[in-house]
Amino acid sequence: SGDQDLMGLVLFGTEQAKAPGELQAFPHIYVLQELDVPSASTIFELQQILRKKEFGSFGHADHHAPVELSHVLWLVSMLFNSSSTIKRYRRRVLLITNDEDPSRGHVDKRKHAMMRAKDLKESHVLFEPFFIAPPPPATFNLLEGSFWKSLLVEIARRADDTADDGQPEPVDWGVGCICKDANELTSRISRAQHRKRAYGSTDLQLSSSQILSLKLVKVIKPFSKPSGIKVSAKTGNTLKSEKSYMCKAHGALLQSSDMYKAFDFGGKILYFEPYEIKEFCAELGKVGLHLLGFKGVERLKPYHNTGSSIFLEPSEDRAGSVCAAEALVRAMLLKQKIAICAFRRNLSSAAALVALLPQARELEPNTQVQRMPFGFHMISLPWANEVRKPDLPAPIPMEDFDDQQLEATRMLTRQLTLPETSPFVRGVPNPATHKFFAQMQSIALQQARQPTKDESIPNCEWLDATSTVTGSFRSAFNIDDEELSYDNRAAKRPKASSSAPQTQADWMELFTSGGHEALSKLTVPILKEFCKAHHLPLSGKKDDVALRVFNKLTELAAEEGARAAQVSL
Repeated sequence: SGDQDLMGLVLFGTEQAKAPGELQAFPHIYVLQELDVPSASTIFELQQILRKKEFGSFGHADHHAPVELSHVLWLVSMLFNSSSTIKRYRRRVLLITNDEDPSRGHVDKRKHAMMRAKDLKESHVLFEPFFIAPPPPATFNLLEGSFWKSLLVEIARRADDTADDGQPEPVDWGVGCICKDANELTSRISRAQHRKRAYGSTDLQLSSSQILSLKLVKVIKPFSKPSGIKVSAKTGNTLKSEKSYMCKAHGALLQSSDMYKAFDFGGKILYFEPYEIKEFCAELGKVGLHLLGFKGVERLKPYHNTGSSIFLEPSEDRAGSVCAAEALVRAMLLKQKIAICAFRRNLSSAAALVALLPQARELEPNTQVQRMPFGFHMISLPWANEVRKPDLPAPIPMEDFDDQQLEATRMLTRQLTLPETSPFVRGVPNPATHKFFAQMQSIALQQARQPTKDESIPNCEWLDATSTVTGSFRSAFNIDDEELSYDNRAAKRPKASSSAPQTQADWMELFTSGGHEALSKLTVPILKEFCKAHHLPLSGKKDDVALRVFNKLTELAAEEGARAAQVSL
């Protein structure tokens, strides 16, 4: 979930066995990738295995092969201990399996697995299992006394988890870690790996005496192209950049104390000291969220959300904030209200109007595991001058359309509605970004660059399949757009002639036979060659150049006609 996280991949139940370095290899356990920052080659290796279904390097063991979970956990523990930088990271094990009982009923194997799991717990390794359920009506066994139930309870048990009778306090794991298919498994792992990007906290002031404590969580992390890194051409080492300011008049280096903020106000330059700017910022309003009132949820329009929202999650920095915030969320959802607040992140930021959209707590339908927390989506509202108010014509009343036009419009809308599975609905990759990262991948893997496909280009075959419906729509509204059709435009577009007249007689023959239409079929370089030969201007569009050639040829034709008349006399 982070750019510097170390990741490894261990497969168990394989035909082959492999362990890195001097670590002990166990039967039917294969270390596909060691603990390291994921690189382009490792990601490409996994993609090739999934696409080509090539599992020959490690194979698949028989169902009755003796795979002991204690060996798997022991190898994972050795991988953690063999890394020199692992102490700086939080260690986690995501275990994915569809085997209900890896011990196969053997008491010793089950006891050893419990001991290894307990060792991982004492080493502060977080153990997160994900089970793939068998096809219905069969279910994954997580009942009391089952292998995985006993192991999970053993890991979750703490030293003080004892009831009044001296017995361990039961831990209700439920079935929140059971997945019915691969898509649900991917969704659950992504949710487990998703790191809450809490970048600060703020207070929501409801009144002078009621203040709630909230955490600011980024829902969407902006993604952009990475900036280039300057390296030395000789050594390849990264260069450090230093920024300095120089006086334009004297060329002397300037310190921060030598510079002032200045603003052009009415043609006069006004200078401000740093303390004056701080005073101005302090007068813009208090830091935090301040409730102004409530509005109906229908007043919040889609075009108000001009940027990504921020999720506000209650915290107990102020006692009672979680309980009060949950009550506020329920009341706002019941009455269909949104809160309008004034918000300032800190003293250096400008004040803004925001809307708080409540979100209720969402639970899994079968497992009652929390899927989404409760809180508020903070949406920055645009100012009045940021909302466009185009002068649109009045809408045409429905009475002005007949039944044929309405039916043709409905058919056209249904025919041109993109399916939900279409990439245009799910998201089209940016052609420039896609091309950029494809080239970066080819450089990292030292491979030839693969051509990328621009998904933003319309599918002409799919559009041509709708010609019957579009024809009915045009006939219903008496629209004649044949001249705008790309097929007709390509067919009717006059093709430029590539054969250039060589002599003046050829030009005159072309002029007398075709006139201006014949000249317009010539290419621009041919027309400009004629203009150069007769000292005519070369600027302008093709029609302007062709008109100059036409006028010159008209003049030459008149001169030849005058000479012919004199000779006949």
